[in-house]
Amino acid sequence: MATDGSKAQLALLLYRELQKIVERSDQSQTDRAEAVYQLLQAIFQEATRYEKLPFATFFARIAYTGHKYGCTNPCNTTFTSFEDGCVRMIPTAQRQLPTNWA
Repeated sequence: MATDGSKAQLALLLYRELQKIVERSDQSQTDRAEAVYQLLQAIFQEATRYEKLPFATFFARIAYTGHKYGCTNPCNTTFTSFEDGCVRMIPTAQRQLPTNWA
């Protein structure tokens, strides 16, 4: 189990990655939204790394993680709203789904 110190370091690392994405002024908003979406997928993938559940959708992974870690409903709503917005911004042909959803 991670210590509070390692959790804080991980949170800082993820924040820095998000900051790098946001500061990429040479990329379009769509490209940056896709990068944030991929980071969000990586976060939830890591949060469910040891689960033996086949998540059919990214939404299912978000909902399970929110329940597992006791996220408040507004927190879960924010994640799913962001996912929906990203999916609408990224053309279908450009969406890259993770190769290991389960």
